[in-house]
Amino acid sequence: MEEIDQPLQRHEPRPLSWLVDLAGEALVFFSLGSRERNLSALGRPVDASVYNPFSAMEFLLFLEKVGRAATGGNAEAVIQLLAGMSRVGLLQAVGHTSQGMFNQTYVQSAGLPSSRQGGDLWLSELLGPALTIDRYRRVVVAVVGHDENGDEHCGSGLVLGPRHVLTCGHVLTDMTVDGVLPPASDPEADQAVVSVARYFAHNEADVGVVEVEADLDVLPDLVFRPPTWADSVLTFGYPPVALASQTVLTVQSGEVVNPDVLSVFGSHTFLFSAMSQPGNSGGPIVAADGRVLGLVAHDLQRQGEDKAGFFAGVPTQSVHSALASLGLGELLKLETWE
Repeated sequence: MEEIDQPLQRHEPRPLSWLVDLAGEALVFFSLGSRERNLSALGRPVDASVYNPFSAMEFLLFLEKVGRAATGGNAEAVIQLLAGMSRVGLLQAVGHTSQGMFNQTYVQSAGLPSSRQGGDLWLSELLGPALTIDRYRRVVVAVVGHDENGDEHCGSGLVLGPRHVLTCGHVLTDMTVDGVLPPASDPEADQAVVSVARYFAHNEADVGVVEVEADLDVLPDLVFRPPTWADSVLTFGYPPVALASQTVLTVQSGEVVNPDVLSVFGSHTFLFSAMSQPGNSGGPIVAADGRVLGLVAHDLQRQGEDKAGFFAGVPTQSVHSALASLGLGELLKLETWE
């Protein structure tokens, strides 16, 4: 677990990486399979005939025993994080010890879905947008090109594999694609265009794929699920930003206002309230649990109509079906909850 070099004020936010490491340590400590390891580290005998769940205080003592001290203000941060893990269902609060401070006891017996292995998006509900944005901003790219008049165009895309970017079909049919721009690590750094090997759009669903010639960063635990009523969402994309020196990633928040709407064209879509602009098309719509619900789609309004308070998305079900028909179904991992 990352150590905090400088003393922090009691209410000062802890670094995201420290919270991620701490939550992972807690998940292991309170799991049923860690009992003997924990007792050994705490210097206590192992009695197979008795099982008593561990308390928050014992977790603090364990961290000190293994050289990951959580003293002072950090101790309070640990207690708050354990309570948060219980609130979102990562731990179960099962009672209290008979004495001492921080005597709430916890267990972790359910484990995580297999789809959540290999990354830390399972902490999205606990750590909130700070974690979700930090992880997804690494894999949302700008799809850049030009139209028949030579004017520059830009859409958004989500990296599904090292050489594959998922986007909307109309992003690819509305322009000649020149490449993709990974997010810049520095506002003053040059953005290098990654060359395109080929790209293609589905002939019915608003889904497309760009194959690139160099490896891009991926999220090992990126998984899709269908949208549901009132899902809190974040949208990621690259709309035009006046006077910006780079192509700039923006993130908007909102919620699903209808999870399934049949359009006049016969396609299924869903509606969400997060602001969407030209350039956002093809970007992911990510739920509070860190799972992708679909892609930002075409604007639903007719030309000349006032803007409604909602926008359209291509739902997971349509994205998955389109990729499967293109022979690329293995790129998209669906949540099975197993």
